[in-house]
Amino acid sequence: MKSKRSLIRAILFVLRLQKNVNVRRNESRRNTIFASRNIVRCESTKHRRRSSHKCSQRHRNSAPSSSYPLRSPSVLRSSVFDSHGHQNENGCDFGAFSAMSQPYLVGLDDSRGRPLLSVCAGAAHTLASTALLCRQQRHWKKVASGPLMRGVSVQRQSSIELLERRKTEDGNRLQKKAIKTNMISMYGALLAVEQNDKEALNVVLDKNQIDVNAPISSGSYEKYSTNWTLLDVAINLNHAECVYLLQQHNAIENHQMNTLEKRKRAIREAVLYTTQEIGVLKKAGHSKENDKHLNAMNAHIHILKRMEDTLECDIRPTPPICAIVEATSKARAIIRITLADNVQDVVLRYKVEWSVYPNFEKVFGECIETRTLNDVLTINGLENGMSFIFRVSSIGAIGESEPKICSPGMIEISSWDDDHKKEGWQEKVEQMKELTAEVMKHRSSLVWQRIFPISENTGKRKKNGLKELFTASSKFSKHASRFSTF
Repeated sequence: MKSKRSLIRAILFVLRLQKNVNVRRNESRRNTIFASRNIVRCESTKHRRRSSHKCSQRHRNSAPSSSYPLRSPSVLRSSVFDSHGHQNENGCDFGAFSAMSQPYLVGLDDSRGRPLLSVCAGAAHTLASTALLCRQQRHWKKVASGPLMRGVSVQRQSSIELLERRKTEDGNRLQKKAIKTNMISMYGALLAVEQNDKEALNVVLDKNQIDVNAPISSGSYEKYSTNWTLLDVAINLNHAECVYLLQQHNAIENHQMNTLEKRKRAIREAVLYTTQEIGVLKKAGHSKENDKHLNAMNAHIHILKRMEDTLECDIRPTPPICAIVEATSKARAIIRITLADNVQDVVLRYKVEWSVYPNFEKVFGECIETRTLNDVLTINGLENGMSFIFRVSSIGAIGESEPKICSPGMIEISSWDDDHKKEGWQEKVEQMKELTAEVMKHRSSLVWQRIFPISENTGKRKKNGLKELFTASSKFSKHASRFSTF
């Protein structure tokens, strides 16, 4: 009940308000006199609702038009009454604010049989919002055309020095952060390689931008005189899967460890340096930081010992499963190799040899291919017209595999340009004549009749000539038969 009473009171209030406004509006229209125009623009009350909607759609900088009527404000003579009800001659002139557009409009509508109160912005509110927006845009234009936005510095010398100092500090901070991030990423990749964790290494390489060919910048490896890379650690530990993954990320062999002797010498230097540092740490006494460093050095020298033992073993890779050779030009041949699906050996290079002797009593030449991910090996500089036999070997960190003979064996190095014999049409015509004679010879035999029996056309012949296209016209058929005799 309370809600209904409140609604009824609201409706009555709106009706009374609307009635009062209409009365005041009519009085103002009757008593309006034109005075000095203090207000530049004011909207007519006649077009209050219609102009509210039109004003929101018009451009904010457009001039008034006939579709947007404006009228000057009016001044209302207000009468003063005394205590006896008589009109006083001394009246006051007030602006006819009732004739102006109200900021907000209150409406009463019917929504499915129920009264609905609606409040919407009036034309005055829309004009004020438009003026404020135009003023704000002009302000931003002034700021954009100012000296700071044009790149002209108007700061004092002290402000410039402070700004330069801040830029330098920010650059140094970002550089330190990048170095720290790179060290953390490199350390994570180093731990994954040492533990032979292929999945962890793949995650680190994919999530971080690590230069796999850069020297290791974390741990004890950066203190050695020889530069160590992630690929060197994986090769010395014989972690084949990690080596293959690093090669997929464009890792190449370090020139300071490209032979077995260089690797052994670098490991000996690392073991000697680490042993001396462990001795210094033991003499320094016990502390939390000292003990932590000592444990890390003991674990590191254990890894170096494993590298020494690995390089002392005779570990040779397996050769390719299959190798096929073919000549592509008068001085070039290619070899297509097939590798095993699962990586079990460390392969750093491929060696291709060729000779004119099937047992390779004398090797005529060899080629080293360092791109182990390529399954096609190209051999250039071969002698035209010579016949060679090829074999492929896989080279690891310690030794090379048994050679694999390429099939089909001995091939001749030549090209299409070397064959000057060209077939003409006359030879092809002669071959066609011979083939036709053979067909006609066997066509009359019983075997030919059984395989290709002759089918006699006993059915009615279908009329599909030009004459039968117009069978409906007898005159056309008669004239066509007459013209055919000429």
